[in-house]
Amino acid sequence: MNAMDTYAEVATANAGMDLFDDDFDQANKASIFDASDFIVDIREYDVPYHVRVAIDKDIRIGKWYTVEAKHGHITLTCIEERLQRADPVILAFDIETCKAPLKFPDAAVDQIMMISYMIDGQGFLITNREIVSEDIADFEYTPKPEYEGPFLIFNEPDERALLERFFDCIKEARPTIIVTYNGDFFDWPYVEARASIQGIDMYQEIGFRKNSEDIYQSNYCAHMDAFAWVNRDSYLPQGSRGLKAVTVAKLGYDPDELDPELMTPYAQERPQTLAEYSVSDAVATYYLYMKYVHPFIFSLCTIIPLGPDDVLRKGTGTLCEMLLMVQAYQKEIVLPNKHQAPRESFWEGHLLESETYVGGHVESIECGVFRADIPCNFAVDPAAIEELIKELDNALKFSITVEEKKSMDDIENYEEVKAQILERLIQLKETPNRKEKPLIYHLDVASMYPNIMTTNRLQPDSMIEEADCAACDFNRPGKTCDRRLPWSWRGEYLPAKRDEYNMIRHALESEKFPGKYANSLARSFQDLSLDEQSVLVKKRLQDYSKKIYHKIHEAKTIEKEAIICQRENPFYVDTVKDFRDRRYDFKGKQKVWKGKTEDLKKAGASAAEVDDAKKMIILFDSLQLAHKVILNSFYGYVMRKGSRWYSMEMAGVTCLTGARIIQMARQLVERIGRPLELDTDGIWCILPATFPENFAFKLKNGKKLAISYPCVMLNHRVHDGFTNHQYQELVDPQNFRYETHSDNTIFFEVDGPYRAMILPTSKEEDKNLKKRYAVFNHDGTLAELKGFEVKRRGELKLIKIFQTQIFKFFLEGTTLEETYGAVAKVANRWLDVLDSHGSTLADEELIDLICENKSMAKTLEEYGAQKSTAITTAKRLAEFLGEQMVKDKGLNCKYIISSRPRNSPVTERAIPVAIFSAEESVKKHYLRKWMKDDPGDMDPRTVIDWNYYLERLGSVIQKLITIPAALQKIRNPVPRVAHPDWLERRIRIKDDVFKQKKMTDMFQKKPLEDVDLNAANGRIVGDLEDFGSSSLTVPKRAIVSRVHSSQKRKAAEVEPAAPINPYDSLPPNMPSITEDYEGWLQYQKKKWKIQKQARKRRRQLFGEKRVDNTDAIGNMFRNQSELMYNSTWQILQLCEGESPGEVKAFVLIDQKVHQLKVVVPRQVFLNLKGDDLPDVSVDGVEAEKVVNYTLPNGHPSVHLFKLSMPEHVYIKDADKLAALFNHSSVEGVYETQVPLDIRAVLELGSTCTFDEKQAGVLGKGMTHGFDLSALHYVPPKQPYLSSSPMSYLYLYHVIAGERQIFALFSTSKKEAQIVVLNRSRADQGMPNVDRIYQDMYAKKLEESNGEPWQDVLEYQEGIHFKTVNVTTKKRALQEVGDAIKKIQKEETNPLMVVIQSQQPRLLRHDLPILQDLPMLPLKSDEDDKRLPPLGWQSFVAKRLVGHYLDLGSWITHLIELSRYGNVPLCNLEKDDPRFLIDISYARRLQKEKVVLWWSANPRPDHAGYEKDDILAAMETVDMPSVNNPGTYSSVCIDLSVKNLAINTILCSAVLNDAEGADSMGLSIPPPGEEGIDDISHVVSGENTFAQAGIMALREMVRAWWEEACRGGGMADVMVQHLVRWIENPGSFLYDKSLHYYVQMMSRKALQQLMSEFRRVGSHVVYASANRLLLQTTKAEVGNAYAYSQYILKTVNAKPSFNFLDLSITEYWDYLIWYDEFNYGGKGCAEVVEVENQTLNTIMEWQIGTFLPRILQPMFNDWVVEYINLMHARKRPSETSSGAPRPTQLPIHASIFASEKDDQTTPGHVLAKSFSKPLAKQIKALIKRQRTEAMHEDLAADWSFPILPGSSGSLQNPVLQLVKSIMQVLSLDKTITLEARLLRKELLHLFEIREFSAEGAFANPSNSLAIKQLSCPECCLPRDIDLCRDSDIIPTSASSTSSTTTTTTTTTHPLTIHCHNCTALFDRLLIEERLLAEVQKLILQWTTQDLKCGKCGRIRQNEFMEHCSCAGEWGVSVKREEVVKLLKVYGGVGRFYGMRMLEDVVGGVVDGV
Repeated sequence: MNAMDTYAEVATANAGMDLFDDDFDQANKASIFDASDFIVDIREYDVPYHVRVAIDKDIRIGKWYTVEAKHGHITLTCIEERLQRADPVILAFDIETCKAPLKFPDAAVDQIMMISYMIDGQGFLITNREIVSEDIADFEYTPKPEYEGPFLIFNEPDERALLERFFDCIKEARPTIIVTYNGDFFDWPYVEARASIQGIDMYQEIGFRKNSEDIYQSNYCAHMDAFAWVNRDSYLPQGSRGLKAVTVAKLGYDPDELDPELMTPYAQERPQTLAEYSVSDAVATYYLYMKYVHPFIFSLCTIIPLGPDDVLRKGTGTLCEMLLMVQAYQKEIVLPNKHQAPRESFWEGHLLESETYVGGHVESIECGVFRADIPCNFAVDPAAIEELIKELDNALKFSITVEEKKSMDDIENYEEVKAQILERLIQLKETPNRKEKPLIYHLDVASMYPNIMTTNRLQPDSMIEEADCAACDFNRPGKTCDRRLPWSWRGEYLPAKRDEYNMIRHALESEKFPGKYANSLARSFQDLSLDEQSVLVKKRLQDYSKKIYHKIHEAKTIEKEAIICQRENPFYVDTVKDFRDRRYDFKGKQKVWKGKTEDLKKAGASAAEVDDAKKMIILFDSLQLAHKVILNSFYGYVMRKGSRWYSMEMAGVTCLTGARIIQMARQLVERIGRPLELDTDGIWCILPATFPENFAFKLKNGKKLAISYPCVMLNHRVHDGFTNHQYQELVDPQNFRYETHSDNTIFFEVDGPYRAMILPTSKEEDKNLKKRYAVFNHDGTLAELKGFEVKRRGELKLIKIFQTQIFKFFLEGTTLEETYGAVAKVANRWLDVLDSHGSTLADEELIDLICENKSMAKTLEEYGAQKSTAITTAKRLAEFLGEQMVKDKGLNCKYIISSRPRNSPVTERAIPVAIFSAEESVKKHYLRKWMKDDPGDMDPRTVIDWNYYLERLGSVIQKLITIPAALQKIRNPVPRVAHPDWLERRIRIKDDVFKQKKMTDMFQKKPLEDVDLNAANGRIVGDLEDFGSSSLTVPKRAIVSRVHSSQKRKAAEVEPAAPINPYDSLPPNMPSITEDYEGWLQYQKKKWKIQKQARKRRRQLFGEKRVDNTDAIGNMFRNQSELMYNSTWQILQLCEGESPGEVKAFVLIDQKVHQLKVVVPRQVFLNLKGDDLPDVSVDGVEAEKVVNYTLPNGHPSVHLFKLSMPEHVYIKDADKLAALFNHSSVEGVYETQVPLDIRAVLELGSTCTFDEKQAGVLGKGMTHGFDLSALHYVPPKQPYLSSSPMSYLYLYHVIAGERQIFALFSTSKKEAQIVVLNRSRADQGMPNVDRIYQDMYAKKLEESNGEPWQDVLEYQEGIHFKTVNVTTKKRALQEVGDAIKKIQKEETNPLMVVIQSQQPRLLRHDLPILQDLPMLPLKSDEDDKRLPPLGWQSFVAKRLVGHYLDLGSWITHLIELSRYGNVPLCNLEKDDPRFLIDISYARRLQKEKVVLWWSANPRPDHAGYEKDDILAAMETVDMPSVNNPGTYSSVCIDLSVKNLAINTILCSAVLNDAEGADSMGLSIPPPGEEGIDDISHVVSGENTFAQAGIMALREMVRAWWEEACRGGGMADVMVQHLVRWIENPGSFLYDKSLHYYVQMMSRKALQQLMSEFRRVGSHVVYASANRLLLQTTKAEVGNAYAYSQYILKTVNAKPSFNFLDLSITEYWDYLIWYDEFNYGGKGCAEVVEVENQTLNTIMEWQIGTFLPRILQPMFNDWVVEYINLMHARKRPSETSSGAPRPTQLPIHASIFASEKDDQTTPGHVLAKSFSKPLAKQIKALIKRQRTEAMHEDLAADWSFPILPGSSGSLQNPVLQLVKSIMQVLSLDKTITLEARLLRKELLHLFEIREFSAEGAFANPSNSLAIKQLSCPECCLPRDIDLCRDSDIIPTSASSTSSTTTTTTTTTHPLTIHCHNCTALFDRLLIEERLLAEVQKLILQWTTQDLKCGKCGRIRQNEFMEHCSCAGEWGVSVKREEVVKLLKVYGGVGRFYGMRMLEDVVGGVVDGV
């Protein structure tokens, strides 16, 4: 986006706003611009100078150059052909120093005693005779023939002389390179320190000093510290990086070693020996350097623009970066800046602690010993072999053609080899389970990561977002240049959410923090640096999370998709490729030289030649290693901190692809062999020995081509699944032509087969050790040893030796048992050593074996209170050697573990080994102190804790031998080391003969039985008194009664419910009384107990009532009722009953409808201003104080009381209550308008039952009615009304003038009755309704393919209709009533009345029988009333039959609604879901403790305060609308916006986050309750209300939305109707502030939506709430398609627009836009391939419709002409070369720029084809008009049409035509001048001047918009302009002309259809909306402010006659404007025949 764009945006954004202009200019002059404001970005400022020079001049170290200097201008030219290296002078040195016993040398006190150095193969030794006891003679030290070491000796008298001699030697030899081993940290600092003590300045002498990174360097000589090379590049294991170990590994000899403790004594006693030892280090360093480091470093120097010091020491990442910088420079890429991680990043509102990608996959699968000569078990999967056989041919061809790049024709024996492989595979397939010898292989991918990168063209710059794709020119439908690959992102985040983060941040902002330094001032949060701020916030947030969430972080892994651009400049990939290929090249050359060396040796060439050849081998080896190091770091580099090319996605994609390749290979290997260990880039596995292995193809030229089949099969699969078919290369940079090809360089290599592989395991159950194994070659040498302690530092020497010895024993024996036996011998030998307490060893040896050696990384103080063996050792060393021992870091602690003090932890028992070499007394003292015990003879053996060491060794033996053995099913080979418990247990279970069953096996899962809910609730079903009579043989009725009467009654106590089914507790059959009396008695006692409980329960339900023996009927009745009421009740209807406070409930229980009474108390909330209650007492009122409630108007609810009373009290004591409610201390009374039946609905829902815990609840309920509190909602077991068949009685009633028709159907009868009430006797009877029914029924069946179309009721095949004609209403009602009675009598099923009538309430009153049935009112159809005057009978007959047939579907729909909303069916007044929204919102609010504002009228119930709000009507929220008229030649897209309001509610929290407001966004409440003195608390109050109410709303909507997304149809309906509910004052919980809030938020959302579109680079041409028109930067529809898809995707992905429904309705290739009713252009609705793309000319000009009929086509033709002309200009004819045009016009291209700026000189765009013909036609028209106007009959053609928006000021038709056409032309800024000239000419024809008033264009149409009218069906809002919308204004209207007779205006009925579902909008509703607007206008007029005419001040004081400036008061709303607006309303009313509107406006206009 360029500056111009930005400017344009700012300009358009501020258009029409007065940016306080006057202040603006001064502000500008004063400010001084900061230059940095104009800098967008700075690059390459941090490249070091010498690197810059090396890159720009292309100079490298280690190459030969020709240097020329002409006139001081120096040029360097590289001599490429000279490869032989120059020989520098190399000096390697090493120093020996004195030291105190057991201590590290201290430069402050310990002298240097010798310095040995080597220059070019000649050794020198300088000694210090103060320390060395005698002169030393020259000697030779040659450890190996090729490393010669003749030494010359200088014996110097003291240290000063020694140093001077050393420095002199350096000055004399002038070395180019000085080499040390760890010289940076020991030798150089030591020499420097000693020199300064002797008063010599080393820097002055030899120019060496330390730089900022602690590296010693000088500017004439490189200092190469060989240790740096070993660390970074040698790939030696961590533990063996000391000089000795490296010498052994690299130079292949074991150097002399001398214990450091002996050195100082030897200087006195055996100086010659010491001398010979001391030079060994110098020799080793020199030859190590010469052989490895030198060739390696200088090879790297030739490609990396750094000096040798840097190349040696910098990390691989830096080297990588340098290489890339060179490449970028050559490819002309500006270097990116170093990556800085953002301080804080968020994921879904959580603060991220760290984010990374999931790395490679490492896994150890099996453990044990695998040997090629010991058979294993294999279970081969025959299906896998079958697959391999199928693939075989392709795989072999692939290997020949792709891998080996040979052609198939060159192969001679292809079929033969194929047959061999096939044969082996078939064998494997036939016997899949086999025991045979294994082949041990390592299958690995050759340099896997680099190859994945090159194959997929992966590089940091290519990792792009959708945004980049969208803006890209190559983006057309069907593009392939974006490769999409998955990667796994893993984030660790704090559980706290965004709002909690904000809260904590706010909290911190108000705190003070300590100053920077000890005593500086405290700082506020804002003064801290950003880093400190984020650290503090994070720390605080962690503590918060710990408290609240009980965890500090959560982790989440998500698979994301990365897009890799295949057309990005591939410099990174190419660099990787070059490196990879060069490495292969070096490997190849190394092989060649190996061959040459062998040949030379055989030929007996001279030693020098052989040496040179060997040097070449080492050179190439070191080069390939160097390349390997860097190659591997290309992948690591992209995630390095501060790297220039940083990309987490890239690293993630690389890793995941790698892991998937390995997994793929593993899955194959698992099926044909056994994988043992997975690595990141390979698999160790065993395959059956008969698996096809190596084969060779013969080539025609006699050579052989060897292949390895395992490798081939894998590679073939890798290439199937992981090839990149989208690899694009730029072949023609001029025209950006790319060629696509497939690429894949990922190949497996096979190493092996090997002889053996040993994998240890861990001691925990089911865990393996990763990356630990040993592998042997067939010749018995170790091929690979990974991860064993041998390599680790600090491990016991004992264990190291044990491990080195043990491995070769794994190769012994011929079976696994024997192998383990052989290994066990070694183990036993070492266990013996420990068991015998090392009796065979000398003390020193013993201690050496078991002492541990740890170095401390930090100084002792830094460890603080930590505990470890090393720390204890250090402390103890300090005790007996003095504190200065431990003051430095790097202390070397050698210790053993003692057995005492017993039971203390190991860390406290560490004893330094040094103590054993101290004097006796010291030794004794300290040992006693540390062991807290007498050490006895102080022999180490008694001190040592032998068990500890046995355990250490034992654990190694377990890992290596015993556990793997057990897992390989072999008895414990080392019985002394027991198995861990878990393993013992497993073995025992396996060996157990009497195998015990597992406990868990007994509890098998079975499907749960259906338990009857009532039974489960402990309700006893069945008559308990008769209990047992069926199962007992002898009925014992009498006894039972007797027990009954003699039983003493106890007070009812609430017993726990009886057992589920009392029968269960009795034995199955009763013992006989005669044979087993006791048994019989036991049985009876049990039975009596049960009966007693049953009685107790009954008392509980029916209350205390003495039961006499005689009261049998009562008994029976009670049993019946208990039984009946036990099941769940399904409520059909709750309605007001006869007496106050009673709600009648029709309840369906067990297939019967019961009518019950529910007593609902009246409940109100009383809010007091203070604490004290007013002293008014009313009996029967319960009051309780409630807390934490929210009031709807947001008043404080501190003193809120909940009053509940019976309704009759509420009515009877109304006056007393009024006194209470109107008391001065009462702030308000709430919830007075909630009807009782609604309260019951809210409480009970659609299914309920009674609460059996209340005593006597059932008895009381049946006699007096149930208390509401005694019933409660239960969730139904089966869906509401699904279990019981209902019968419906359908009563259809229509009133049409005099006539009334009743029709009565019953769904279970074949008869129906029709009653016709007609005052005059009917002229003709009803037609044959039976026939009509049959026909319509058949037709309906046919429509639904013979299936029933609903499942609620079964329709009768035929019905017989009986018609009765009556003349009086009374008679009619009587007939209907009798019919209903009859049906009710005969009906067996539960019955419900469905009434469809215009007056259902009245009907219910007139037909009393209806009051005893649940009644469901259906909406009556308006059309039914419009009976035709003739033949109305058949009309009615068809109607009523049709309605009856629709009944089922209606009921189904309503039942669904009631199930969803949990509302009784008959309480659904209409089919409108808004009632359900009211109910479910009210339930939510009650749950959230919000007092309801339920009211049936439009104003909410705010305790009366709502009446004070007079100005409510004036408040409206105007949606922002943007309209930028103009012509747009780049592609524009037309979007339709849906769900804005729903999206707003769901996302309101997010929307406000974007603005940083609180989560409600109601920062300023609408002006409302000013009745209260203190306005400030109203503000808080509004907010608090909104908070609670809106939270509840949002949660409710979110729940629906989630359900709708899962496919819940009903939830979808609710969401759709939500907006209608919010804006409709008819909703019970309608609240203006809620409506206002949603509108405000929608407005905010729309603004943010627009700014979001601007952010993604579009220009908003037009915006309203339903439509957006965006201009893109694309030139053609094809390119815009992808961009627009992307835009929609990004916008929808924003959390604040997740739920928006955006869709593109039109793509405009060229657009002229005036406003939403006037536009035209070229466009298409969908984009297809370029070839088939057609553009239509679209015209929509409302200004044209105001022209007379005769001129309308002319207007259109000219505009079309003009559009075509301009569109053609956009596409100049293709250039001859056929080069494609650039696809994207940069915004500043000429054609665009001109759209923004006016033309300065007239052009020739319009000249020929447009202007002249137009002028000609206009002239002709003027003539024609003059002539025709004279003719009576022709004049009518020229009159203007009358339209609702006509303002009636148009006179001259042709002039109007000219003005309209010119208005369209004036929109295009590119032709402004031309258009103005043309206009001038044309106006001239009418003799009108250019700038006169008559010549100005004004829109002929008034506008009357109704915003956001919701469709009654689908709820989509639509903006309607009654004057301008073309689809509202009937087409006939524009043709009717205003002839002279304007008096007889015709009216056009208003029909507005929804754009989405074509439903009709309600006319009345629209008229009401318009009336409301008129009222608002009047209100504005009457309540307006008066303003001073002079100074414009508003009058605040009503009594001021004049303003203080002496001006007159005048009105602020002008009367003319009001009248003008009102007239528009009047005109619209007249046009559409809205009489009421017309009359009101008429009256008002007269009154204003």
